[in-house]
This record gives sequence, structure tokens and C-alpha cells, in this order.
Amino acid sequence: MIYVKLLKVVHTEREEARKLIPYIKEADIWCPEYAGLTDDMAKVMEADWEVMIRSTLSRSTFLRKTEEGLQFLPPNQRRYVLGQADYLFQNKVLIWYLERFTPEKAATVHSLKAESNLKFGISLRELGQGQINHFFSEYWESLKLEKKSCELRDQEVARNIDLLERMIPQRYNRFMNKDIQAVVAIGGAHHPERYVSFSLDVVDLSRPAITIPDRLDYALDFGKSFDEMKPLMLAYGALELSLRGVISLKLSDIEKMSYDDLRKKLSR
Repeated sequence: MIYVKLLKVVHTEREEARKLIPYIKEADIWCPEYAGLTDDMAKVMEADWEVMIRSTLSRSTFLRKTEEGLQFLPPNQRRYVLGQADYLFQNKVLIWYLERFTPEKAATVHSLKAESNLKFGISLRELGQGQINHFFSEYWESLKLEKKSCELRDQEVARNIDLLERMIPQRYNRFMNKDIQAVVAIGGAHHPERYVSFSLDVVDLSRPAITIPDRLDYALDFGKSFDEMKPLMLAYGALELSLRGVISLKLSDIEKMSYDDLRKKLSR
């Protein structure tokens, strides 16, 4: 019998990773989020991890080598991923990935993400030039592509959750005819539970939707319309321009301004 717990997490900062500790301690199998993996890639990474946790590698060496491989991530995400890996390493928990696409479907997922990122970049350029309507058009297309990619990934995660009870004992003989505790850690914007054939124990570890990015994700999740999304889209675009030094507005300014005032401020 397999028991699956689905954690909705925030992939930023070490303190968010610390929330995982009690669930890591109870897990036989840990299923971290990893976008667009093929089945072959997943198998290699799982085998490498098993070798790692059974080795005599010191924790300090493990952390150093792991951090070296995470330089492509933004610092706040890097701290989360490193923390998760650290706790898994200390507790010697096996990893099993739930995105195991065919190469063709993995390419589709990556293509959607790349196109979404491209359109988001274009939208920010338009916003920086004061072209508000063009910004909204490009950003909305970016969000729709992101949602499509997310749905494909959620369906794949759900498909492999349904297969866990059969696949885990096949891969690891020690679990043959035994109860298995599997824990899935996935971003709060994902909903694989909508596609799974059995009931999951869902635990929401995500923080309240207070920040602009969190409020944007929350609104998207609830299917808000284009017009309903525009204030949050504009606020998020302004935040990104502020972080990139394109505009002089600070986060506190953006959060205090009304939609009309912010639009007027950014228009040219």
C-alpha cells in the first residue's frame, strides 16, 4: 500500500525549506519538483542520488558540490533547493521524479516555457517604453502559455503518482509487499491532485498571498479574467522593472499606488 502526501510549497529561501523537515523524516520516497524531465533523465538522476546518499561523502563536501550545480538559479531559489537537498541528504531519503516525459513531450513543455519567457520579456520592454496596452497584450499571452505548460506538467505528475505503487517496488526491492510513504513537494500554483485517480493528503505550506507575485499567482489560480488581472499584471510588471533598475519606483511605492495612478506614472 502506498500513502501519498502532497505538499504545496514556496520555492524560495532556506526558511521555506525548513518547513519540509518533518515530512522528510517520515518519507520513504521524496518526489521533488523538476520541470520537463524525460524518463531517461529521471532514472539517471535518481540513480546518482542513491549513490550519493549511500556514499561516505561528507555533508560539507555534498553541500559545496550541490551548490556549484545550482548557480543557474536565482539566489532565493538556490537557497531553497540547497536546503531541501541538505535535509534529504542528512536523512538518506530516496528521490523519485514525477515528470517523466517522452522526449517529444518534454520538448513541448520547454518550448512553451521559452515562448512564455520571451513574451514576458517583450512585455517588460513595452512597459519600460510606456506602451501599457502592448504590455498587457504580451504579458497576457505569456501567462496563458505558462498556464498551458503548468497543466501539462500537472497531468504528467498525476499520471506518475498513479503509477507509484507499482513502480517503486519494481525499482527498489526493499519496498516489495510493504507500506510506502511517498511525499510530493510541488509549487503552490500546481494542482496535480485534480488529475489523480485517488484521494491525496494535501498539505498547504505556502504563505498567505500578500506579496505582489503571490497575489498574481493566486488570482491566476482562481481563473480571473483579463480585465480583473490587469491591476496585478501592471503591479508585477512595475516590480520587475524596479528590480532591474529601469524605473525609480520602489516596492513600497508600487504597493501603495492605485491602478490608475500606477498606469499614469508608467505611461508615456
